[in-house]
Amino acid sequence: MVVVDRMFKRVLTFAGAPVALGMVLFPVFWYLKVVQKLEYPLWVVYVTQAAMFGGGLLGITYGILSTSWDPRREGSALGWQELKANLPILLSKNKEEQQ
Repeated sequence: MVVVDRMFKRVLTFAGAPVALGMVLFPVFWYLKVVQKLEYPLWVVYVTQAAMFGGGLLGITYGILSTSWDPRREGSALGWQELKANLPILLSKNKEEQQ
């Protein structure tokens, strides 16, 4: 349960930040277009939103893989060492299932 709680906090942080920024950018684009009468191509909005919400999906994955899976060890703030430890475990399990 401790590890799941840690994963949940990390996923909220690493996925929530880009998604929240993407939601904040919707009214910003509207304000620039309607109030400031700034003309910009629509693809700018699409690419920005895709990057933000895509970043949220990557944040879910990173949040899970960067968590210390050892209940006794908290892990680091960014979780880079945990990611390097957990990724080979996940990839080796996928190789075992494919054989």
